[in-house]
Amino acid sequence: MFKEQIQRIKEDREILLDQLSALKNIQIWPSQANFILFRVDHAQTISKQLQEKGILIKCVHGRHPLLEDCLQVTIGTSRENQAFLQALKSLL
Repeated sequence: MFKEQIQRIKEDREILLDQLSALKNIQIWPSQANFILFRVDHAQTISKQLQEKGILIKCVHGRHPLLEDCLQVTIGTSRENQAFLQALKSLL
């Protein structure tokens, strides 16, 4: 069961990475973890707007100079990942 869950997260991560890569004005870093780090203009505003839409992600802007305008999204279920992606698209 645990191995199946890990495999699902890996597959969902790759799908989300591909979909985020198709968006303009986003810089994405490859990931082997259960989250994706990406940079987008006005990260703090985007994070707040996503939160208002019920999408919770981590704003890491300000934690280190290299993380300026960076957000971190944890891989969720396929449905959660698609809700995040659609909400993000609507804000860009």
